[in-house]
Amino acid sequence: MASLKLGSSGPQVTSLQQLLQQYSFDPGGVDGQFGGGTDKAVRAFQQSVGLQTDGVVGPNTRAALKMPSVTSNVSTDMVGQMFQASPPVKVNIQFHLPFVLRALLDAALADKSMVLMALGTIRAETGSFLPIDEGISRFNTSPGGAPFDLYDNRDDLGNQGPTDGADFKGRGFVQLTGRANYTQFSGVLGLGSQLVDNPDLANDPVIA
Repeated sequence: MASLKLGSSGPQVTSLQQLLQQYSFDPGGVDGQFGGGTDKAVRAFQQSVGLQTDGVVGPNTRAALKMPSVTSNVSTDMVGQMFQASPPVKVNIQFHLPFVLRALLDAALADKSMVLMALGTIRAETGSFLPIDEGISRFNTSPGGAPFDLYDNRDDLGNQGPTDGADFKGRGFVQLTGRANYTQFSGVLGLGSQLVDNPDLANDPVIA
């Protein structure tokens, strides 16, 4: 879910204000508007539980408040229906789904639309709910050419020539592709240059 902060509004803020009242932190009313009173109450709550006192209701503050999350209602059976899953795919879903949901929560992307978008993308890109390598096709490999040679000099992917196409082919649940994207997300994930140095890490379920 997106973080809530001063200026936010809507049903999520209403739920937040109700929870703050339950914990005896007065937001100054329940009106769905994240104003000064709610900001003050959030900061007081954060201080009381040892969190960073910044007034932003992100993943840690949500967890401390026990705010409901869409991800808590996402089950293996539900996702299996989306994937029309065979028994082997159901095993993949059971194993990998917690990694996906945890990543969405950690990135504050666990609202309904983002969860559905993530699962839909995985359905389109892998079909089997398994982090996989991109397959060779006419879209990435020229007739008689080296695998993924059509990617080698793609400026939009940040590739710099042979053998970047093969090294930085699509991998993972969402098919991360191209040197530029491997570099960017290696940094975003706090991995330094590990994804660039060892691109196969993009298929690790914790990273994928």
